[in-house]
Amino acid sequence: MSKNPSCSGWTRCDNLVIFPGFREVGGFDGLWRKYPLAMPNVTVPNTTCHVTSDKWDVMLKTPDDPDMPWPGFLLGQTPSSIWYWCADQVGSGFLMF
Repeated sequence: MSKNPSCSGWTRCDNLVIFPGFREVGGFDGLWRKYPLAMPNVTVPNTTCHVTSDKWDVMLKTPDDPDMPWPGFLLGQTPSSIWYWCADQVGSGFLMF
């Protein structure tokens, strides 16, 4: 149970950011069109880390992808997500009592 009932999770406080943000970019379609064109205000010279990948909209990439192969994503992210969730549950239990 949330200690602050005026901002109970995903329902209220997050919507204060999400809906104005989507309105600003033109909805989900606007986000999909504008994201590949986005550039940061500051870039690092002689690097390409600020350039959006051509495969930005593919979540599970090929197994030999140099940026994030799907076996590394699934086998690497799953244990760390489970660890984080378990640690968060323990921390929440301490805060509630």
